[in-house]
Amino acid sequence: MSFLHLKFSAPATADFAAGVAGALLDLSAQVLHKQTAYSAVGLGYVDPMQLFIGGESLAK
Repeated sequence: MSFLHLKFSAPATADFAAGVAGALLDLSAQVLHKQTAYSAVGLGYVDPMQLFIGGESLAK
């Protein structure tokens, strides 16, 4: 069983979350040859003040 965990810094709607989860499942099937029935997706929100890229906060 594969588990894909994606975190993002923008608030999401239920439709957005479902679309992202579906896209990740499709990619895992196409690229990794995993069965979607045995794949899980976890989505999470990260406050931009707590996310840093290259030492810079996204909250700037």
